[in-house]
Amino acid sequence: MTGSDDVKINEIFTSIQGEGPLTGMKCLFVRTYGCNRNCRFCDTKKHNNVFVELPVDAIVKAIDNAGLRRVVITGGEPTIQLNELKALVHTLTANDYHVSLETNGDIQSYDTTDFDCVVVSPKDLATLKKWVKYTPEFDNTYLKVVVHEHNIDDVMKLVAEYDLQDIYFMPLGTTPLEIIVRSALILNKMNEYNIEGFLSTRMHILYGVR
Repeated sequence: MTGSDDVKINEIFTSIQGEGPLTGMKCLFVRTYGCNRNCRFCDTKKHNNVFVELPVDAIVKAIDNAGLRRVVITGGEPTIQLNELKALVHTLTANDYHVSLETNGDIQSYDTTDFDCVVVSPKDLATLKKWVKYTPEFDNTYLKVVVHEHNIDDVMKLVAEYDLQDIYFMPLGTTPLEIIVRSALILNKMNEYNIEGFLSTRMHILYGVR
């Protein structure tokens, strides 16, 4: 029997963070089940039908046993289980864990101050435009945009329009070659549009880290 506050979890695993502001740091990832989108380029679809429902204390015990202090709550889309996650996040932060949230930004009814770091990765221009306006208001919130040949100019124009500096551009791809080719494209476009953002290289893919 599961409780009303149980969280649907795909997996809990240790890896090097390959994206965003914590790139290069060893973290414990809590991958939640479910997403409100069905992106064609999603690299976690293999997890879509695999989950267990765990009470908060069981998740905390697994995190404690891992021996790492940086926890990344990712998905799927974690915010579709927002109520269930609140107890987990509050327990972790109360015990001095550094807790990050990775979200697509579609669901905005949560307090970013609950987390040490929030990385918003919008999946369309409308959502990106919304967060381009909001992100400067929060010191702990960062934008990370998946970039490819078909959206890069629209993304760069929008970022340049709002003069947003602290943004991470991440190349679409699941192989080292795709990452390298699109990273070069991003750097060239950043120079063309005079944008002082960051390149998020998906380091875990480049170096073959789980």
